[in-house]
Amino acid sequence: MDAKEYFQQIYDLTRKIEKLELIAEEYDRLSYSVPGPVYGKEVTHSPNVNTEAPFVKWIHKKMEKEEEIKKAKEKLTILKAEAMLLIDTLENPTEQLILTYRYIDLWGWKKISKKLNYAESYIFELHREATEIITKTLQEKEHSKS
Repeated sequence: MDAKEYFQQIYDLTRKIEKLELIAEEYDRLSYSVPGPVYGKEVTHSPNVNTEAPFVKWIHKKMEKEEEIKKAKEKLTILKAEAMLLIDTLENPTEQLILTYRYIDLWGWKKISKKLNYAESYIFELHREATEIITKTLQEKEHSKS
């Protein structure tokens, strides 16, 4: 695994959490809605009739999504902590900042460039050097495990 793949996990998990939160919000919205009557539908009397209020299923679904969000956030916290430890192994503090802003804070290149007051091309160069070092570190860790 190279550095970009490693850090991509953080981005992907962050986006997944955002999507899960949107779904949970929709379930919450649906739990407040009341379905209207259905006209023209034949009424049947079955012993297996669902007697729960219609909004209960949305509340249950929302609770399931919230649990999934909680687990994903815990995993994200661990991933970010591991990534910060890896970033801290770099000797150049500017490279550390670039990787932190890019992969932990999820900033864009222009924002990083503006914050550090460097040209984007120089930021790209430092980023390339830093990711090469991180990739070597990750490969050494994988090699030592096997």
